[in-house]
Amino acid sequence: LNDGLDDVREELEDLNGETMANSGIHANYWSQNFIDTWNKTDELSALFQSTTLNTVFSGSLGEKLATVSKLIKTQEQRGINRDAFFVKIGGFDAHAYAKQNLENNLPGVESAVRSFYDEMVAQNMIDNITFVMTSEFGRTITGNSGGGTDHAWGGNYFLFGGRVRGGRILGEYPKSFGASDPTNLGRGRLIPTTSWDALWHGVAQWFGIDTPEEINAVIPNNVNFGCRLYTDSDLYQDGTHSISGCGGQLMNFDLGMFIAEPRYLTGIEQKRICEAAVKLVSADTGLESRCVVVDQKVIVNFEEKEFRN
Repeated sequence: LNDGLDDVREELEDLNGETMANSGIHANYWSQNFIDTWNKTDELSALFQSTTLNTVFSGSLGEKLATVSKLIKTQEQRGINRDAFFVKIGGFDAHAYAKQNLENNLPGVESAVRSFYDEMVAQNMIDNITFVMTSEFGRTITGNSGGGTDHAWGGNYFLFGGRVRGGRILGEYPKSFGASDPTNLGRGRLIPTTSWDALWHGVAQWFGIDTPEEINAVIPNNVNFGCRLYTDSDLYQDGTHSISGCGGQLMNFDLGMFIAEPRYLTGIEQKRICEAAVKLVSADTGLESRCVVVDQKVIVNFEEKEFRN
């Protein structure tokens, strides 16, 4: 953590030392925050140097997950009760020689993830973590002339942790990889059937973000997918939450939107018509509801309770 800092320490201390009478409130605030951050960095560096792990990590990704493991092990000393970490590794954009690329890169991923899992077990923390492994986008199923694959859309993600209901595949698997499949845009570029927000909805609930207001702040696009979201009950053995407005009946009614020409509704228009539909259901029934537009059809789901007259 100290790499390069010692070379400029004296200059930075002079720059952010005691302020003058005419320094001003912004200079004081900046200097104090800088000094506080510097002190915390020194404390964290010393804490890291004194912390040992139970597991050997190797490779670029392994080094990053070793750092995460040390941070988890020192959470009490850091005064933290919840952490979120992000690490990444590149080198998979294989427009050529895809087979060789995966043969070179995947063993390092497997080793790093295995070491992290073993370390969490050794720390007795495996029941307290959720590990989500993702890719930024999918790849074409058919190869190109260079023996590689090109950018696509839908893909898959992996989730593990001690309380995860594992051993399952969630979402909808393509019915066919042929050109006639409606999710295939060509060359195996598959349209996703499960949103990114669906996964993080359940993970967020597990993390303690569970009120509708909090969920909307953290995952603002969750309202675009109606009830097609996962809850912590779907993902975890001890999940307790559901989606407010879901699990009941479906309502069909007519809604009008005036547009200048026949065409599909844009994303913004779909949001607006769903907002109107939810307000109508609330006004007519007093119930919470969720809305989604699928194939240009407005679908509203509401809780199964007695209607208000």
